[in-house]
Amino acid sequence: MPSIRAEDLDLYTLFLHLLAKPGPGPTPLVMDERTADILAGVADCLGVDDFAGINAPDSIQEAESTYISLFEVGMPAPPCPLNESPYNRSEPPTRIIHENLLFYRAFGLELKPGNRELPDHISNQLEFLSYLTRLLEQAPDAKSRMPILAAKRDFIERHALAWIPKASNKLAELGDPLFGPIFILLEAHLRRDLDLAGHLFGVPAVQ
Repeated sequence: MPSIRAEDLDLYTLFLHLLAKPGPGPTPLVMDERTADILAGVADCLGVDDFAGINAPDSIQEAESTYISLFEVGMPAPPCPLNESPYNRSEPPTRIIHENLLFYRAFGLELKPGNRELPDHISNQLEFLSYLTRLLEQAPDAKSRMPILAAKRDFIERHALAWIPKASNKLAELGDPLFGPIFILLEAHLRRDLDLAGHLFGVPAVQ
């Protein structure tokens, strides 16, 4: 079992683990016997009153098969890809991918060696938001927090919320009982984070 507890993690890191591709190795978090209770607590914290929990798979093979069939394989494309660019039509895909990378580089970050995902993949976006969350916690004063908070607000608004609600809706249409509920909570967390940033900057959050 992975030694992960909700109280030890910011929620972006929790979602990063929940949406990691299952496979050989440690038991994936979606199959951890504690995950149902953790997610119930997250739903309560986020005010998602109708959260029904996840339908955990019976085996790692089933979890991996579900992940692949939803997110990686399909004709002409997977049913629900985990990259922003297939959903966000505001800019050409190459520009969206490049802008994600520019956000990362503005904070001195590069994709890790061996990372085969594009910059706009959900794993990279969640890791970046987790990093900004840690920076905010470590900032010594309000003046230091403001540029970090501004970047977090802009990234959520321009990128994460430009596609994650659409992916969530797609999973709901497909009736997926494993990753669909996780996306519902992720979207709720993003909207709450954006709303908090908006209040701190004195501007309303985008709906």
